[in-house]
Amino acid sequence: MNKLRIFLSVSLTLLLIFGVFATGAAAVVDTYGEGESLDKSILTGNQVTAVPYSPELKSCANMGNWQKYAENSIEAITDCSTDYISVDVKLTKDGVPVLMADETLDRMCIDADGNTVTGKVSEKTYEEISTYFLRYGNGGELSKKSEYFVPTLEQALEAIDDENTLIIDVSLDDLGKVSGVVENEEKLSKVLFRLTDCDSRDVLSVIEKNERFKNLIIPQYNGNIIFGANSLLKDAVDAGLNIVKVGTKNRNGVVLYDSYTAQFKENSVMAMFSMVDEYSADRADDITGWDNVISHGYSIIETDYPELLEKYFDSTEELKQELKTLVEMCESYLNGDFSADSLKKFTEAYNTAKGYVDSVASQSQISNAFYNLSEAYSELEKSSPDETAGKFTFSVGRIIAAVLCGGGIVASQVYLFKKRKK
Repeated sequence: MNKLRIFLSVSLTLLLIFGVFATGAAAVVDTYGEGESLDKSILTGNQVTAVPYSPELKSCANMGNWQKYAENSIEAITDCSTDYISVDVKLTKDGVPVLMADETLDRMCIDADGNTVTGKVSEKTYEEISTYFLRYGNGGELSKKSEYFVPTLEQALEAIDDENTLIIDVSLDDLGKVSGVVENEEKLSKVLFRLTDCDSRDVLSVIEKNERFKNLIIPQYNGNIIFGANSLLKDAVDAGLNIVKVGTKNRNGVVLYDSYTAQFKENSVMAMFSMVDEYSADRADDITGWDNVISHGYSIIETDYPELLEKYFDSTEELKQELKTLVEMCESYLNGDFSADSLKKFTEAYNTAKGYVDSVASQSQISNAFYNLSEAYSELEKSSPDETAGKFTFSVGRIIAAVLCGGGIVASQVYLFKKRKK
């Protein structure tokens, strides 16, 4: 009888030990190794979302490539390979929409004799304006006369190819006449309107009165009040619009907070940030400024240097493809038999990298993600029994196993005691 008692006690004790460590091993696998929990951790990482979203960066040339030609000229427009080209439109005295940034002709126009032209666009007929020459670059008294003329909006639409879209900056009062030039489906596919004197509520009012403009107007918010910025997004989403223009004069403005810009991705909204106006948040119109703005989630950059921006985009896309290749290669190691610490670091780096592959990301973000994932991959260490045994921690599974095994030992002792007494 004593031998039987000893045998049952030893067996139950071994069962207790085995149950505790088996549960602990399962907990390690569930957190960092094979199983459903690891997949969930990838899908719910800080950088990853299941919401459909376009990860493409898009460029907008302000008034065309005016660094080589004259702003808002046909030549400056046709020289651009950007996704968008923003132009300014004014109405002549006889109601012809022409490309001109200022209300007056003083800065940009010069007559055949080399004299500066003065007066408002609205005070002269198109026949008069068509005889003037544009000054090179962005004009001014020191700029020489070019061989380029002031183009009409219709001429600009005829000149651009099908891969370009004109973003037309126009006042609400002139929108009706300007849009009259865009009278067919072919031209409608080439334009967007950006109202220069309206907030998002005015844009919604325009859309409600004329459904024709529903997908053609870009609402704007330029300021530093979170309620106004959030209102812009809400109005755009409610109206089914997917492009907004946002800006601020404040270098650390709320429109650059991650809590705000994360909404672009959540709502599948493409947000434009202009580096060429007073609402550029004090960012320079160069690689450093573009990289910073894109890092905050903006996907359309308006610039005065379209050729340089396109090169930046090309090199960024090349880096993203390299990161994508690395992410695909690393995916097979997520369920590997590695030490908990090294696998945790590797999984976090993987989540971040995959997030940048699937979203808008800057060069610096992509480069850092590539480096961190490569480093985490090289530091993966095979797990060992000694390491697992040395890292005992309490868990719900272990406690339950201990209680069950302990209860079994007590029951066996009671049973043996009664048996012996009988």
